[in-house]
Amino acid sequence: MCVVSCEWIEDQLRIENVLEEIRAWLEESRNRDELIVLYLDVSSNLIRWKQEDALASAFESSLGTYLLRRNDTGSLVELVRQNKRVVLVSRRSLQSAGDIYHYTSSPSTCSYPCCVDALFLNHRWTEYDIGVFCDKTGKLRSGMEKKAGKEDPENPFYTRIVTNQLRYGPLSKDFIPIPSPVNIHNGNAQDLYRVGVNTLATDYIDPVQMKDHVWAWSHTLNVSSLRDSYAEYCVVMKPNRTAWSLTLCRETHAVLCQHEKNPHLFVKGAVVSNPQLFLPLLHSAPSPVANASSLCPDGYVFSPPTTA
Repeated sequence: MCVVSCEWIEDQLRIENVLEEIRAWLEESRNRDELIVLYLDVSSNLIRWKQEDALASAFESSLGTYLLRRNDTGSLVELVRQNKRVVLVSRRSLQSAGDIYHYTSSPSTCSYPCCVDALFLNHRWTEYDIGVFCDKTGKLRSGMEKKAGKEDPENPFYTRIVTNQLRYGPLSKDFIPIPSPVNIHNGNAQDLYRVGVNTLATDYIDPVQMKDHVWAWSHTLNVSSLRDSYAEYCVVMKPNRTAWSLTLCRETHAVLCQHEKNPHLFVKGAVVSNPQLFLPLLHSAPSPVANASSLCPDGYVFSPPTTA
């Protein structure tokens, strides 16, 4: 006799509820400059059961005005200002679903201007299993920058790493009685981002694991404690650190300058205090950066890093 464990349908999240949660997040004023990429790992059953139109209808109903469609054009900044802030990326072609999906196998997914700016970088979407980047112990292999698509600044590409943390009774995906070491975890996530990987598709992610995927800001930064006095602080990257933090603007620090042609090359510029340097919000009127031209060497501009 075989005993099978079943989950009642009532225990499963309906997509309508999930999309309404996403919409509520997009509508918050503090998130109006944010863009979301939803990756659809759809199976052939969706097509076999003729549910393509139902899925598309759910997206249109909940997120229609936010969806970036295949025919939309403009820079990433322009599209965000138009409220085109949700990108649906599917690994499987859904022929009857209209223009709301961007397919990983299609060259057009990464060819229009918004992608060149920042989102998909340039020309192709590439996916790898975690075992390509990490050895049997879960440690990052050496020389992975090329596969991550960031070795050549003139021709970068978008990289997504997938993993599988399914369990079969007491066994892991590798059919061993312990969790598989070849997975995305706190021992390799930051290393993978540092070589230029864009997305780590982690199974069963939780708030604790989410901290491993924040490469920009220091984990020790207590934002809530700064809420009443944030105007006094400037963003800094402290020596021998790779994350941003905050310090009082009256302190003296060097300006960070980015190469005009190589986005991965940075040097220190002039040493200043109270620099009055800021990057305007996407929805703000463009404002010139005070004295920025004199703060950086020739061929460099004041700019923050946008990748790990």
